[in-house]
Amino acid sequence: MAELFSARWLVVLGIITWLPFAYVLALVLAGDATAASLDMAAIYGGALLVFLAGVRFGAALMSGANVPVSIRLTPLLGLVGLAALFIPTQAALALLVAGYGGQGAVDVWAGHSGRLPQSYVMGRTVMTWMCTLTLLAIVVLNGLV
Repeated sequence: MAELFSARWLVVLGIITWLPFAYVLALVLAGDATAASLDMAAIYGGALLVFLAGVRFGAALMSGANVPVSIRLTPLLGLVGLAALFIPTQAALALLVAGYGGQGAVDVWAGHSGRLPQSYVMGRTVMTWMCTLTLLAIVVLNGLV
C-alpha cells in the first residue's frame, strides 16, 4: 500500500488545503477579519474535517486492520466537523481546533502502530497540524476564547 501515497504530493496537497485558513488568519492579523470571513473558515473547516475523517476511515479500512480504536474514533471526528456547520461561528472554530487536533492524534497513532504507510501519515500530519495551529491562532487572536 505504501506505493499509493507520495509523501511529497500529500504535503503539497496539504498546504493547498491549508491556504483558506491562512487567508483568514492574515485577515485577522491585519485587523480586517469580518464575520463573513470567520464564517467561511468555520464552514470550510467543518466540511474539510468531515471529508478528512472519511478519507482516513477509508485508508484505515484499506489497510486490512481489525477495527482498531483509530477506526472507531474516526467517525466521531466527522461528527465534530458536521456539528461545526450548525453551531455559532465562535464555538465552531474552537470545536474545529479540537477536531483537527483529534484527527492529527489518530493519524499519528495509526502511523506509529504501523496501520498506515509512513508517507501517508507524514502528509496528513503536516496538513492537519498546519490547519489546527492556524485555527487556534484565529481563535486566540480574534478573542473568541
